Amino acid sequence: MYYIKSELIEVRESIGKGKGVFAKRNIKPGTIVECSPVLVLSAKDTKALESTFLYNYYFIWGDKGRKTAIALGYCSLYNHDYHSNCIYETDYEDLPIVTGK
Repeated sequence: MYYIKSELIEVRESIGKGKGVFAKRNIKPGTIVECSPVLVLSAKDTKALESTFLYNYYFIWGDKGRKTAIALGYCSLYNHDYHSNCIYETDYEDLPIVTGK
C-alpha cells in the first residue's frame, strides 16, 4: 500500500456546507491528486456506522459491496456529486483509493 499526499489540494470551509476539498491551482487531466489508504469495515461495523455522523463519509467496498471503507487523507471529504470533476479508483487488495483528474 502506498500513500500520496498532494500539494495540489487543501481542506477549507465551504460556506453553508462545512469542510470541503479545493484545488490550490489548476490540475491537468491525468494527474493523480491523492492516494488514500482505507480502513475496511465489516458488514456488522457498517450497520453500527449507519447511525453516526460518519455514515456520510464511507465508501461501498469489495466486489460484493457487503463491506464499507473509510478513506484516510482527504478522500472521504471530496464532493460525492455524480457530476464531479475528479474520479476515483479502488484497489480492494492493496487497499488504497486513488483520486485523479
